[in-house]
Amino acid sequence: MLIPKIVVEKMDQELNTRLICKYVNPEFNRKNKSRPFAERTYLLYPELRGKIQDSMDNEEIYKFVKPSVEQVFIEKELDIDRKIGQLQDSFDIIQKELIANLLNTFELKWPEEYKRITCYIGCISSFPRNVMTKEFFVSYEKDMEILMMASIHEINHFILFEKWKQMHGYHKETEPLYPDTLWFLEEMAVDPTLNLPCIQNIAPFPQKAYEQFYERMIDGISAENHIINIFINRTSIEDFLNTSYDFIDKNKSILL
Repeated sequence: MLIPKIVVEKMDQELNTRLICKYVNPEFNRKNKSRPFAERTYLLYPELRGKIQDSMDNEEIYKFVKPSVEQVFIEKELDIDRKIGQLQDSFDIIQKELIANLLNTFELKWPEEYKRITCYIGCISSFPRNVMTKEFFVSYEKDMEILMMASIHEINHFILFEKWKQMHGYHKETEPLYPDTLWFLEEMAVDPTLNLPCIQNIAPFPQKAYEQFYERMIDGISAENHIINIFINRTSIEDFLNTSYDFIDKNKSILL
């Protein structure tokens, strides 16, 4: 069984800049309410607060963001490099057993074409991923427990996505993004699949889905607890994924 290697590297500064531009862009925040992107970014880059106006396009925003990101990469270079080494060392110890158990949970044979999963460390306020390229991005200023928890969260998305591909195929050119039903499934499956003893015994970082999934009620039960119950009562992992997908799709207006 192929076990992909987790590789930790420094984030490209230009990509870091573009992500910060997106997170403070008022239009993006109006369309995507899954997280408080702008507020989180202003906590990380307080000098940007009050400078981004509704009338600005992304290139205008870029002129304000670029110097702030450049300054961080200069001032925090040693901190970023140190965190890269620490996270790589932590994963080198557990990655084979962790990923093997995740693959067993999803009853998945990992595809041969993806021999590595890449984690990039920069200075970002939200942690994006690309399930198609098997890359995810985290921030140096978080402590190791949060970085490990967030990294395992993202790796779980990659494995779920590959299982879904094997079950149903996937023919779009871009990955599922909010508000795609498959995006919701990836996020809501985190709680039941990552809190299993076979995962927690290796990586004891209790996992939660986004808070709003526990707050939104459907038939008197939180949306997330519906997904947890579907997992508990599953007849197979395929049954869990298909039933959860249908439930989310039916109730998406409540989750948005």
